[in-house]
Amino acid sequence: MSEERQPRTIPLRYVKLTPEKQMRFLMHLAESGNVTFSADAVGVSRQAIYDLKERNEGFADECELAMARYDSFLEEELNMRIFEGVERPIFQRGELVGHERVKSDRMLELALRARMPEKYSERLAAKLEHSGSAGVLVVPGPMDMAAWMEKFGGAKPTPEDKPE
Repeated sequence: MSEERQPRTIPLRYVKLTPEKQMRFLMHLAESGNVTFSADAVGVSRQAIYDLKERNEGFADECELAMARYDSFLEEELNMRIFEGVERPIFQRGELVGHERVKSDRMLELALRARMPEKYSERLAAKLEHSGSAGVLVVPGPMDMAAWMEKFGGAKPTPEDKPE
């Protein structure tokens, strides 16, 4: 990003959204993914951006493209952290002794859940039928058949199954 985010101490004086400011806004949006920050960076109000998007379909399309570019940057960073890793310092007794490249298991997990939720989601949806109606039950993880039948298959409730 070309400009650092800093808290504003003096309110900006908002001016007209010229074609040059539109282009600069779109560049900031592609880098930050944030409409308010991008509008502030070019000295226009966020509302002026939304109003222009409503009036000008071409500008609205350009905003969507800028957000798609931002999404691509995020995915590029995600893939880098998954496959290449990031350098982390190694300290011993308070002294820097080297670096190690660490890949992110958490980023890999998130990517798998996003791309293949049916396979890697933490929740399994099961269709239940009761009195001719159907519902969805969300369970915290996979259950073997014996546990499923005991819990939902008509087995008598045990003291642990009763609410307190």
